[in-house]
Amino acid sequence: MACQKELSSNIIAPSKTPQQWIASAKQWHYDHFNKQKGKKLTPLWEQSWTLKTSDKKDMVVVPAPEKPVLNPDITMRRFFIFTTSGQAITDGKIIELQGLQYNVNDHIYFLLTQHGQEKIKGFNGAIFQYNINYYPISNAVYRKGKRAPNIYAEIVTMPKSELDQISKTNTP
Repeated sequence: MACQKELSSNIIAPSKTPQQWIASAKQWHYDHFNKQKGKKLTPLWEQSWTLKTSDKKDMVVVPAPEKPVLNPDITMRRFFIFTTSGQAITDGKIIELQGLQYNVNDHIYFLLTQHGQEKIKGFNGAIFQYNINYYPISNAVYRKGKRAPNIYAEIVTMPKSELDQISKTNTP
């Protein structure tokens, strides 16, 4: 988890997720996940935590497996986010945080609670939102903390063997 020193005064520190919410999130995920289509991203349930934002909404945050990023200027993290209402889970989605010369690991709690905002203080990068089946919903690019209008971002991945080949051909 990221350092708590980065929490702003409007974000309450993360807490352990109640077992009832974990069970409810697992059931919600099971009920809404299309087992026949799309990429499968597995929630890491045992690493979950809960965040409460300034508007007093609880969200269950469940990390997802990470892939290495070979560019030192880019950091990425991805999470399942489940919205709560009372003791029930009412919605779920996947959020990917991509920092460009901005270490998302140092600001995870802040970024997760601010991901839908037009301004995210100091943030350079992109935030991708997917439905629970890992199909894109939206993305937003931020420059110097402000959402850049009319800019679309896309994450492209390739096997390490292809990256190695590219780096060999581009090396003088």
